[in-house]
Amino acid sequence: MSDKVINRFVHHRDNDRLYNIGDVFPHKDSSIKVTEEELETLRTNNNSSKVPFIMDENTKEADEDKPLNKYTKEELKVHLSKNGVPFDEDAKKDDLLALAKDGEE
Repeated sequence: MSDKVINRFVHHRDNDRLYNIGDVFPHKDSSIKVTEEELETLRTNNNSSKVPFIMDENTKEADEDKPLNKYTKEELKVHLSKNGVPFDEDAKKDDLLALAKDGEE
């Protein structure tokens, strides 16, 4: 199991390793055991920074040419995460769409 970094962060349990956007988490030489709870914290905005830092590599990103109103709820979450826009994990699609449109103005 591996995740892709979507927002830069320092992982303190991994010798203060800096993870940059596009890196694989955890890195191949990591000796730490990442818990499901830690993955959930890093994949969602339920952390002190209020932004997701990683996403499952199997998560489909929306086609950049696709209009925002055609994005699925999950595609909107990925879009917002990649743009550093905080959102409520339980938000409705219309609320996520409004946040995405606000971020583009």
